[in-house]
Amino acid sequence: MLISHQAVYESGNLKLPKDASIPDGSKVIVTVIEEPSEDYFIKASEEMLDKIWNNDNDDIYEQLLEK
Repeated sequence: MLISHQAVYESGNLKLPKDASIPDGSKVIVTVIEEPSEDYFIKASEEMLDKIWNNDNDDIYEQLLEK
């Protein structure tokens, strides 16, 4: 049976919630979840803004500004 608990790794130790009851000698699998970097969010934002601002429909506004 698999039971999942969230934990925090600090100074070589996994800190589990107090209500996590894991019998001594239990085999465990540890999966490290990497936090996305700030660069990821910046790149994703740039791509979305490009789709919004760089489109043919906005060309009409540029033509109005030229008049």
